[in-house]
Amino acid sequence: MNMEGNGRGRFDRDGFMVFEKVISADKCDQLAVSLADLFQSKQSSSKSRIGGVRNLLQTSPLVAEIANGEAMVGMLNMSMDVKVDGTLVFRMTGTEEKGTWKQEGDKFTATTKKGDKDEVHTGTVDGDQIRFAETTGPKPMTIVLAKKK
Repeated sequence: MNMEGNGRGRFDRDGFMVFEKVISADKCDQLAVSLADLFQSKQSSSKSRIGGVRNLLQTSPLVAEIANGEAMVGMLNMSMDVKVDGTLVFRMTGTEEKGTWKQEGDKFTATTKKGDKDEVHTGTVDGDQIRFAETTGPKPMTIVLAKKK
């Protein structure tokens, strides 16, 4: 789904997006100190120079806390309002896209605009869920939208 106005083009190109003001300046300062200390510790215990530190979710409690925190997880919330007239509105992290939808059996097709071109996403309906296999961008992913309870 098109998030060009919110950095999706950058995500497709670079593999990451920058969202400002998600983590407080104080928490960023704590993170900088913590990661510098962790890097120094790993560098001191290594036989040769290292270029960085891996597996931060496992080796840094602060990184894990931030990654699993409400601010970060909340950014992943998305919704799709599907209306009986065949229109839809897709929302994610401050973006809103309008489009159309149709369903044939368990096949669900959502169409939105990317610039002047249609962007078509096909999903599978399974009970109260629609599962989309997204293959665009740097990593394939599955998006599952569930009916609001």
